[in-house]
Amino acid sequence: MADERSGHARWQTFAALVGVVLALLTFFGIKGCEGDPPPPPPPPPSSSPASTVSESETGTATREEAASPPPAQSQEQYLVELEPLPGGYPPYTGSADLGGRTFAQTVSFSVDKNSLPSSHAEYNLGRRWKSFDATIGVRDDSPSGGRITFQALVDGRSAYRRELGVGETAKVKVNVSGALRLTLKVSFTAGEYYDNYSYGSWGDARLSG
Repeated sequence: MADERSGHARWQTFAALVGVVLALLTFFGIKGCEGDPPPPPPPPPSSSPASTVSESETGTATREEAASPPPAQSQEQYLVELEPLPGGYPPYTGSADLGGRTFAQTVSFSVDKNSLPSSHAEYNLGRRWKSFDATIGVRDDSPSGGRITFQALVDGRSAYRRELGVGETAKVKVNVSGALRLTLKVSFTAGEYYDNYSYGSWGDARLSG
């Protein structure tokens, strides 16, 4: 009976040692798996990331440029490029010297003391312009001593009036926003000559908007 008890005890001890060994092996096996490095990431696509970003940014910029409206451009037109409406005497157009300066885009009217004391031209603005400006003066080749009155009318209402003699000039700026018609008029004011014309000129007369 003593031998049976002794053998049984040895068997229990052996079984316990085996259990401890298995437990240690299991513990260290799991730790080893947890400590293994992660698998490498998959290889990148054939195109490089920098190239992909560049193409994406280029596409975005192109779409934004296509969606943006074109920049606003300033509009202007010289009066010599417009045909005056019927009525009155057609003005002279082209270069003119006023006060010693040359103005290439000029509208001029001839007047005298008797036969043609005033002259005018009317222009259709079509309500598309905002401003009219020019440099006015009696043309340098006009007789000495004469004086001319310049007048600008917007839709029939006087918007500017000035009297000048030979050698004198003045700058004109008239608001024509929403206006349909612009009338330029010159009138003989003073002088003793009868046979020679004097010329009232609107130098570089232009519309802008």
